[in-house]
Amino acid sequence: SIQAQIINLLMKLQKEIGLTIVFVSHDLRVIRHIADRVAVMYLGKIVEFADSESLFTTPKHPYTKALLSTIPVADPNAVRQPIVLKGDIPSPIHVSTGCPFHTRCW
Repeated sequence: SIQAQIINLLMKLQKEIGLTIVFVSHDLRVIRHIADRVAVMYLGKIVEFADSESLFTTPKHPYTKALLSTIPVADPNAVRQPIVLKGDIPSPIHVSTGCPFHTRCW
C-alpha cells in the first residue's frame, strides 16, 4: 500500500540520517510499528507518555487502556471486549485543572 511505502521510507530515513519524526495518528498498529516513544492525548492534553513497548504492554492511564482495547486481534478465537467509556465529556471551553479524563475515569 502507499501508506506502507511512505512509512517504510520514513523509517529508512530515520535510520540513515538520524531523522526525528513526530507522527500523529489514530492508527495504533502503525504507531506500535514505528514509534520508539508514544504520547497519548485526550482533549489536547498528554495523559500518558512512555516507550512504545511499555505503553502497549502495560498501559497505565485508563484512556490508554480503553484505546488499546479497541485494536483488533488477529486470533479469531481470542475474546476481547473493548472498554466502553462512560461519564461526561468535559467541556473544551471550560477547562478544569488536573487530568482532562477525570469525568470518565473508573
